[in-house]
Amino acid sequence: MSIIEIKNLTFAYETQNVLKDISLMIKKGTITCLLGNNGSGKTTLLDNILGIYPSQKGLIKVHGDEINKISISKRAKYISYIPQNHEEHFPYTVLEIVLMGRNPYLKAYERSKKEDLTRVDEALSLMGIMALKDRLYTQLSGGEMKMVLFARAYVQDTDIILMDEPTASLDLKNEQILLERVAYLVKEKHKTIIMSSHEINHPLYFDRHKIETQVAMLKKGRILYQGSVKEVVLEQNIEAIYDVKTKILPYTLDDGDEGRTVITM
Repeated sequence: MSIIEIKNLTFAYETQNVLKDISLMIKKGTITCLLGNNGSGKTTLLDNILGIYPSQKGLIKVHGDEINKISISKRAKYISYIPQNHEEHFPYTVLEIVLMGRNPYLKAYERSKKEDLTRVDEALSLMGIMALKDRLYTQLSGGEMKMVLFARAYVQDTDIILMDEPTASLDLKNEQILLERVAYLVKEKHKTIIMSSHEINHPLYFDRHKIETQVAMLKKGRILYQGSVKEVVLEQNIEAIYDVKTKILPYTLDDGDEGRTVITM
């Protein structure tokens, strides 16, 4: 059964069509990677799933509910979101930023409980950023901010997590940590992840780790290719989407595990 159902979605900013006849079925406990050039519609699609924009044509259902017909508080219990860029001008601490992920479960004027603080510590430990707990969020690097936002999404305790370019601005080590945590959330916590990415090797990484991964390649607001990693991440498809030639090379790790990687020509 699909946890998210998108049928014939079309969306435009005023007169500019951005999404055209998008249909996706997303199963619980899977990863969906949205690939495509800048301006292909990846972020707008995420915004539509979040319910930020009212659907102009087509249908989006989450847990069987039409996303534009449910309250914001209910959406926040269904879906958490890690944006590509996030600016915070008030000097909140990392603890306070992550704790905001518990807001959907608090009544008006209700203070955070001990269990909420425990969840924050769990999230900070999971991301390896406990040392940042009392730091001001506004003083962090872009990469550190991204790890904090991942921790906030984790404590929001939703079945679905949307990520817009989650590894942007991360160094190689922290990119590896984030990908490992994404894999952990799907395999151990049965979360459903939808992430946009410019890195074609991301779905190959998840596929190698035996995670059910769907790929949707977008170009000019349309999904041109959709399906499993092995069905979609092909040299001819990559060239059609990005207009670059690539080679997909197999490799074998020291432990005998096999995988594939994409390189440009």
